[in-house]
Amino acid sequence: MNKTLTIAIPTFNGDKYIAITINSVLNQIKNNPLLESKTEIVVSDNASQDNVAGVVKQYKTMYPNVVQYYRNETNVGFDRNVDLAVRRATGEFVWILSDDDIVLDGAIEYVQNVIENHKDEKVALIYVDYPSKAQLTNEHDGLCKDGNVFFQETRFKNNLISCNIVSRSIWQTSRVERFFDSGWIHSGYALEALNPLCGYKAFIINKKFVKQGGKTQRWGQGGTFIYAGFKLVEIYKLMPQWGYSPKTRKMTESIKRVNWLYIPLAKAKGLKTDFKLLSQFYGLYKQYPSFWLIDLPLLLIPKKFHYIIYTLIRSVKHLVKKMQ
Repeated sequence: MNKTLTIAIPTFNGDKYIAITINSVLNQIKNNPLLESKTEIVVSDNASQDNVAGVVKQYKTMYPNVVQYYRNETNVGFDRNVDLAVRRATGEFVWILSDDDIVLDGAIEYVQNVIENHKDEKVALIYVDYPSKAQLTNEHDGLCKDGNVFFQETRFKNNLISCNIVSRSIWQTSRVERFFDSGWIHSGYALEALNPLCGYKAFIINKKFVKQGGKTQRWGQGGTFIYAGFKLVEIYKLMPQWGYSPKTRKMTESIKRVNWLYIPLAKAKGLKTDFKLLSQFYGLYKQYPSFWLIDLPLLLIPKKFHYIIYTLIRSVKHLVKKMQ
């Protein structure tokens, strides 16, 4: 039987987490022959230097018809590895799952049913919700006619990679290479594939079937995560040419409104205010008064000050948590 759903796990040095991720899938299908026959797990190893290969090959030995393992000869970067994971899949739809996130009980069967029930709907993306402060605008599952509806209802929560289940055939014909080296290939795909000019649809699963499992931040060390935000803003700037409405485009400004939080955090973690940083901030945000009144002063304040404030805030949070 042809695979309907691939769980594609791009990984790099994830041997401490990936077993939990794989088990969260296998535990849902291993006692269900029909579900197992329609589901596969593809691990795309980006030249890891730990024991990812050993961990995954044990599962491949136990489940040869379900688990597939591929290793890149060199580290090709996050986005290219995600692209390879999708292209190495055989399922009609590919659930891109971070190697330290998990899918909760019932998720695989639920997604399989969604795929089966919407085969003729030209669905480019299935979104799966997860616990967070941001809530979807609709309390029920639903089919979205285009990206304007989808992004307004999800509030761009699909930027979490593990929420994205993509159509493999549409991915392969999309120009995802334009998003290489951004760190946001999944977001770029969603924005391009669902643009109102192309006619593809999205399906929203409102149930919270994804759980973020990683306990440590494995990227953006030294406050460099701020540059990842720049890359996402650059992708958002492509939205007018794709036909997105002013209302949808305005929602992307939410990333700008939290700069006053991200800048102190990044500086406290060691981000250097140099010409590169200032020029990128200026190029993206110079039209906003808040850049001149808030962002720029925060960028110019010595990082020692930010570190002291950051440490105090963490101490207060820890004290409050102990008192609860």
